[in-house]
Amino acid sequence: MICVFPAQSLAVSTKNGVEHLSSYPLLTDLENLGDKHPVWAFRPSYRDPNERCLSIVIGYVHATQTRPIIILEIDEKALSAQLSNLLSKNSGVQASFFQDYQGAWTSFDPDGYLIQPSINGLLEHIEDVPSFYSTESKGTHLRIVPVKMEDIRCVLGLAFDEQSVLAPVIFMRHALIGILVTGSLFTVAYLLRGYRKVYIPTQTLVSSMERLALGDLSVRVEQKQKGEFQILAEHFNSTAQKLETLVKEKYQADVKMKNAQMSFLRSQINPHFLYNSLFNLYNMIKSQDLDNAADMAVYLGQFYRIGAHLDKQELTLGQEVENIIPYLKIHQIRMGGSLDFNCDIQAGLEGFEIPCLSLQSLVENAITHAFTKTGKNAYLNIQAVREGDFVLLSVEDNGSGIDSDTREDILRRLQNSDDDGVFHGLQNVYARLRLLHGEQVSISIEPVPSGGTRVCLRIPDKKWE
Repeated sequence: MICVFPAQSLAVSTKNGVEHLSSYPLLTDLENLGDKHPVWAFRPSYRDPNERCLSIVIGYVHATQTRPIIILEIDEKALSAQLSNLLSKNSGVQASFFQDYQGAWTSFDPDGYLIQPSINGLLEHIEDVPSFYSTESKGTHLRIVPVKMEDIRCVLGLAFDEQSVLAPVIFMRHALIGILVTGSLFTVAYLLRGYRKVYIPTQTLVSSMERLALGDLSVRVEQKQKGEFQILAEHFNSTAQKLETLVKEKYQADVKMKNAQMSFLRSQINPHFLYNSLFNLYNMIKSQDLDNAADMAVYLGQFYRIGAHLDKQELTLGQEVENIIPYLKIHQIRMGGSLDFNCDIQAGLEGFEIPCLSLQSLVENAITHAFTKTGKNAYLNIQAVREGDFVLLSVEDNGSGIDSDTREDILRRLQNSDDDGVFHGLQNVYARLRLLHGEQVSISIEPVPSGGTRVCLRIPDKKWE
């Protein structure tokens, strides 16, 4: 992250600190910065043009503005490392890639399956429903599936081996064909006499099996005639239904987990929080409040230095707290010292693993919603305790509280978060915990008698099988 102060000809980065703009070869002329860099795209690094980064410019008005300009850069190697998280053992996924709106792309492709013609072919079919592109690469039949991210005008894609995914379908096709051929040898006379009664049902089954083998999991056989073919059709329909259900469940679970993880990785770089913090820092420097300015700069550096390395799907409670402390201290300074907090983790729970940034999301939710209508000093009590075979994570505030209608509406939306696959805040945390631990996970939102609200997550001590 780079914060540019055009009027002062200075740049502040989380990596190199405060420097003159001359240290950034691509920032010496700011006249056309806003027109050329309004969206996420692959570009040369502003500090080292020999390195390529995924970057975006936020807050540009004109070259001599007094407000800072925010430039977010994601190193291409770091992006490739994140793409590697989309590959898992025994999933059939061979490679993943990320492409910007200009057509530039990078990938995690350890075996070299993806080539430029394959990407170009995919883009020609990206508006199809469903959108995918099939091609041959290194003797493997690949299916490339894109996900258009309309909000950032980029494309995320996966390439997987169709044969490994459809192997059960192919096996079932061969098995059913074998049954039909064997039966035909013992019923030649019957087939000759009852050509129409046998041939048409047979062709229907074979055609359906071929469609199933090609990936049409919705195919079903309608058989009105009673007898052996009706039994085969029923078994085929049952097998196809079970296969379709299993594929959908696995695919939906994988996609939801990956979407939740990518959402949290994107939330680590929060432009609004960062911009407001830097603007507060700028005002403190202008007003000569240098002590608080120095503290905020240190806490911002700690927060984003720690957050830049949170590339795991799960973290320990100890790591979560290490990331929360500087975040709360930044809010203490921004709120003029009217925020106090207590963080109490029961001994032995420091190593307990939870989805990345789960506890921080509860804290962010409290700060965002609890203190908007109260004039008293804000207080947060963060606790983690063991209760039998469960671990309780809670955040309690002394804010304006919550009425019963709002509470019921939030709980209803939490329970229905899987309906559309969209994740926001508490929904994201709750959905990821349910994917990991099943229905043993529960969440409660209760008003505190003395005023305020307590949000508590109840998590089993072992992963749900």
